[in-house]
Amino acid sequence: MKKSVSLTVLFILISFSLTAQNQKLKYNPIGIWKFDAPNAPYGYTSGSMEFMPGDGKYTGSVSFTGGNYKIPVQILKAANDSMFVSMYVEGASVRVNLKMENETKMTGKALTPDGVINVTAIKEKPKQP
Repeated sequence: MKKSVSLTVLFILISFSLTAQNQKLKYNPIGIWKFDAPNAPYGYTSGSMEFMPGDGKYTGSVSFTGGNYKIPVQILKAANDSMFVSMYVEGASVRVNLKMENETKMTGKALTPDGVINVTAIKEKPKQP
């Protein structure tokens, strides 16, 4: 009896986690987002994030103001109007959790080896041809 209850609970938890990862977002994250992280170390306080559609998930990159190099996003999940990004910056793992407040604004936190840094991102308007 204990085994069947445990298996049922495990099955329900797995189902919820898979459903959460596949939920559609209320707002569209695709595009270029200018971000500010005023408490980040010098050189990392601003830049842009680009999110693109991929094979059933999103892909993306991050670049910092003053640099031409785009850092590829290693892990990108979108669920419950939140974006979860993981990347390596100068060999250190950085995770960014962003909540989409509306179609043009995200706020959240970057978890770095040096601590937690607040991040605000504003979506750029598409350029007219």
